[in-house]
Order: sequence, then C-alpha cells, then structure tokens
Amino acid sequence: MPYCSNCGSPLDDNAHFCPQCGKPTDSQALPYSVVSPSSPKPAPYVDNHIAKAILVTIFACLPIGLVSLVYASQVDRFLMSREYKRASDASQQADKWANYAIYAGVVSTVLSLIFFFILMHELSGSWATLRSLFIPPRIDSW
Repeated sequence: MPYCSNCGSPLDDNAHFCPQCGKPTDSQALPYSVVSPSSPKPAPYVDNHIAKAILVTIFACLPIGLVSLVYASQVDRFLMSREYKRASDASQQADKWANYAIYAGVVSTVLSLIFFFILMHELSGSWATLRSLFIPPRIDSW
C-alpha cells in the first residue's frame, strides 16, 4: 500500500489525491510511511530567565526578585509536562517581574543617595564641610 509523501497517510492504489492533506499523488508514492503518528514533536524553546532572576534578587530588589525566581522555576516544570502555553506565560511573567526588580533597585538606589546627601548636609551644616568629607584639602606647602 502506498503512502502520501507529504503527510504519510495511507493511499489507495488508484488515488490521485491524498484524502488527508489533499496533495496530488505522484507516480512515485512511497511504499512506506514517512511520518510516524507516534513521533514526538520537538519541544519549543522557552527561556526561563533564571539567571536574570537570580541576579536581580541578589543585586536589585529581594522581594520582587523572589517573585521572578518563582515564575522562572515553573518554566522548566511546565516544559517537562508539555504545557507549552503555561511555560511561555511563566517565562513572560519571570521576565516582567525581573524588570520590575531592576526598576525598583534603581529607584531605591537613587532615593538612598539623595537621602544620604541631604542627611550629610544637615549634619555638617554646610556644603563646604560636606565636600571636605569626600575631597581632601589641597596642600600647597611645596
């Protein structure tokens, strides 16, 4: 019995078109099936963003980074159970929360620096004294 060269379904001996895919049969129909119905499809690649999640958890914002880590750890589990849509959603959530952690880390750093300089100004009494804390005075004795 010949098989369709496009989809691998069995053909009648006198068929001119494949009953499954509709492709015209040629005179060189294969005597065996090209596509096995049990052949697994390769899993699509879904990035889990685990490295980004770990780095932002350590360096930027711990609470929001932990949310990103939870989503990033779910991606591989969903891929192993062949839930590709849920794996893609978890990947997008991990990336989104990692970006939120980066933004929170930048904002908190800027606010901390502003608070630090205002506090140093209030404690020192003037900006000149504050400047002397960080820049040593010039020595012109030579």
